[in-house]
Amino acid sequence: MLIFDARSRVPRVAIAGAALLVLSDVLVFVAISTVPDTAARVGLIMFSSAPMLGMAVYALCYVTRIERADDQTLRIHTLIGASADVARNKLERTSYHEGEQRGDVSVHAPWITLRVQGRALPYVIDMQGVIADRSAFNAALRKSKYIS
Repeated sequence: MLIFDARSRVPRVAIAGAALLVLSDVLVFVAISTVPDTAARVGLIMFSSAPMLGMAVYALCYVTRIERADDQTLRIHTLIGASADVARNKLERTSYHEGEQRGDVSVHAPWITLRVQGRALPYVIDMQGVIADRSAFNAALRKSKYIS
């Protein structure tokens, strides 16, 4: 049974990822073609690869869908297409982030991080996704500051 769905957000996240990839590629090209010093070139290439690496890590964490596999298990799907069955008793903690940025461009992109026992990186739940089953969502994230 579907609890949460952010698949409609995937194109926006993919566009941001593509933009970071292009930026990274341009910086690597500049490093290879214009920097004569080998050590500086290697350093610039490593620095240029950071956005691409960051997006790859984000894709491992970004939740596209949460389903109830059974009464005690959630099936969490991520941006890279992987899914994991997570026992409810393995959910450690959640925290809500408002995600507001002010300046030339105003952005409101709230999210929840979901820590799971045995997983190094938290899941990232985009709160602009659709909560299909509010009571199941609240029960799954019962430790969240967002969910009271």
